[in-house]
Amino acid sequence: MESYFSHDTTFFNHLKYFYEQYPLSTQGNAQLVFEENQKEIFEQAVYCFLTPATKSDSADITYKELFSNNFFYKASLEKIADCLRKPPYIRFHNQKAERLVLWRERGREHIENFLSLNTPAEQRQYLVDYVKGMNYKEASHYLRNIGRSGDLVILDRHIINFMKDVKILPLDTTINQLSKKYLSWEKLFYDFIHSDLWIQNVGHSTIPRADFAIWAASVKRADPQIPLERIMILK
Repeated sequence: MESYFSHDTTFFNHLKYFYEQYPLSTQGNAQLVFEENQKEIFEQAVYCFLTPATKSDSADITYKELFSNNFFYKASLEKIADCLRKPPYIRFHNQKAERLVLWRERGREHIENFLSLNTPAEQRQYLVDYVKGMNYKEASHYLRNIGRSGDLVILDRHIINFMKDVKILPLDTTINQLSKKYLSWEKLFYDFIHSDLWIQNVGHSTIPRADFAIWAASVKRADPQIPLERIMILK
C-alpha cells in the first residue's frame, strides 16, 4: 500500500503514527471506556451537528463555547445562530442552529429510543430516520463519539479521498454521491481494512482505529500547522 503514497510519504508515515497512537486518542478512549452518561450522550450529538463542512478543530472550539455557562440550554435560536456565526465560523450556521434547537427539544427522547435498539446498525438507522440533520455519516460519527459505533464507518471527505487514492473508488467519485452510496461504500472500506494489503502495511485493525488513522493523517495533510497532539484530542 505504501506505493500508493510514494508521492506523499509524509501522509503514509502519519497514518501509521496515528494507527499506533489510537489507544491514546480521545476517539480511542471513547471506544474503551464508555459509560451510560446521559449528559455526555446528549451533548456529543451537538458536536456532530457542527462538523459537516466545517473543520473539526473549529467545531470543537464552538462546541465548547456553546456549553460554557450552560449557554446552549437557555439561548434562543437567534443567539445560537450568532454563536455559530462567530469565528472560527460554522458553515450553514442558521440551518445548524435550527437542528440544534430541535435536538434540545427532543434529543433525550431520541436517546431513549435508539439506546433501546440492539445493534449499532439499528441505532444508526433510527438516527437517520428520525433525527433531522443526521445522515449516515453524522449518525456514524455520533455513535463513534459515544463508544457505540461497532464496525460502522465514518465516511467523510477524507476517507472518500483515501478510498480514491487506493483505487477502492473511481477517481471521478464525488462526495455528492455519498447519500445514495453510503452503505455500499462502507462495505468496500470494511473489506479493504480487512485485506492482506492493509494488514501487511499497517496492521490488524478495528474499523474505528483504521478510519481514525486515515482521518487524522488527512487532517494533518490539509493543515500542516496543526500539532499532532491537537489532532489526538479531536473527535
